[in-house]
Amino acid sequence: MQKALVLILVVILIICAAEVIYYLSISSKKTMDTTAPITTSSPTPVTQTIPTPVTSFNEINIAYQKTGDTTGRSIFYTYKDASRRDKGFEGINMFYYTAMPFMVGQLEKITAVPGSDDWYVYLKNPLKNTEIGKVRVTLGKTLMAIEHLDKPGIISLKNKDKLKSAVTIQDLQTLVPNTDALVALISVDKKGAVLTDKEGAFLTEVLASRQLSL
Repeated sequence: MQKALVLILVVILIICAAEVIYYLSISSKKTMDTTAPITTSSPTPVTQTIPTPVTSFNEINIAYQKTGDTTGRSIFYTYKDASRRDKGFEGINMFYYTAMPFMVGQLEKITAVPGSDDWYVYLKNPLKNTEIGKVRVTLGKTLMAIEHLDKPGIISLKNKDKLKSAVTIQDLQTLVPNTDALVALISVDKKGAVLTDKEGAFLTEVLASRQLSL
């Protein structure tokens, strides 16, 4: 009887020892999980695209543009296709090869015509810094216009009434600031000869400034 009790006690001790070993192994695994290294992924860098100014066009090459100009008002151009040169307003000079002669130049200054409400607008070549000539702008008659450089050679007269409200040099300079590239369409008589006043200034039908697009 005593041997049986001892045997039972030994079995119980073996079972207890096995349970202790089992729980110790579980605890060890939990400790290992909590000490595992934490990995993090670096955020994907965001690339910001910054718009750049327009520097080229389908139909024209830029001959001159004032540094910092983002509007196109100072641009002078030449056509990439030479066959188009009699259909637009390329270059910087006085030109006679179209039905209505025109002058293209950079605004240099504006002065009042003595004894008149008209203005003299002086144009120069910004590449050579030389004067091209002067045109006479008549308030209420000369039309203000825009040439859009995405459609070079096309003059829009949507601003044609603005000049009627200009009564001072400052008003006119607001419409056409210094360094603007201007196209002046010159008046002609019935025979196609250019019209000038007694000072040699060309009478102007249309005075157009430029901008990049519609």
